[in-house]
Amino acid sequence: MSKFITCITISNNDEKGLSQTLESVEAQTEKPYEHIVVVSDTLGIDEIVDEYSRDYRIFFINQDSSLYNAMNIGIREANGNGVYFLN
Repeated sequence: MSKFITCITISNNDEKGLSQTLESVEAQTEKPYEHIVVVSDTLGIDEIVDEYSRDYRIFFINQDSSLYNAMNIGIREANGNGVYFLN
């Protein structure tokens, strides 16, 4: 079994902050990892998804009902040996 981490990002109505977080993850040199992004009520999300789609990144858009629900979505979908949140 290969070892990797899961990074979960939760974002609500923060296009600029989400883009900055995605750039930060892109800059990581340690591989492998997966990145789960749970995002709600964000203008320009289609453009963000187009720009930042990668093999290791999964977007869940407008599927959560609260912060903790969004966190649980990320945890439920995580496949890594370790999980951390990066917002």
